[in-house]
Amino acid sequence: MFSAGALGGLLNALLFWLFGMVGITALVGIHAPIKWDPPHIYWGVTWGGIWGAMFLLPWLKGSVVLRGLLFSIAPTLVAWLIVFPLRGMGPLGLNVSARMPLLAIVLNAVWGIGAALWVREAEIRG
Repeated sequence: MFSAGALGGLLNALLFWLFGMVGITALVGIHAPIKWDPPHIYWGVTWGGIWGAMFLLPWLKGSVVLRGLLFSIAPTLVAWLIVFPLRGMGPLGLNVSARMPLLAIVLNAVWGIGAALWVREAEIRG
């Protein structure tokens, strides 16, 4: 399940970088450049893989997208309530922008769906 979460984390990091490239992060209030470099990729892949342990839970085996979306709630809550405040962004990231909570939802939903699709593929081939 680590590999599924890691793939989801890679997709999350890639989408975040792409959002930076096309200016979506600036619309959200993030004006620092979004980097596509080893530390940022490593962070996304590693934490995505750790969160992938949730796919060991036997919930919603029949609905891949719903399962991924449900599991994406946990990292979103951690970002909103722990990571963002520790980085000075305030709860939910509201010190950055009123749109910041939505960005976290979208990025973590991509993680969850990507990881869930990988899990489904592994179950089919396994």
